[in-house]
Amino acid sequence: MPIVAVITAIPISVSGIGLRESLFVSLLAPFGVGAAIATLISVTGFLINTLGSLAGGMIFLFYRSSSHESINLRDMREEVDQLEDQIEHSE
Repeated sequence: MPIVAVITAIPISVSGIGLRESLFVSLLAPFGVGAAIATLISVTGFLINTLGSLAGGMIFLFYRSSSHESINLRDMREEVDQLEDQIEHSE
């Protein structure tokens, strides 16, 4: 639910825990969904999102490039500047 995502992004609580659940209960009540089921839906969505983020974080932490050379930020900026110059002059 986009409205829940927007409201829980406001730094009121840690990761929107508690706020998200109460919003789900409030927003799903008119559709006949009980408080326990609405809370379960909210917590399940949060856990799925968290597990997906953890998986991506593990890949980020343990990923090693196949090339053994490293590139520093200055070299990367110089290469980007050269490519931008090439693009400007080719037009």
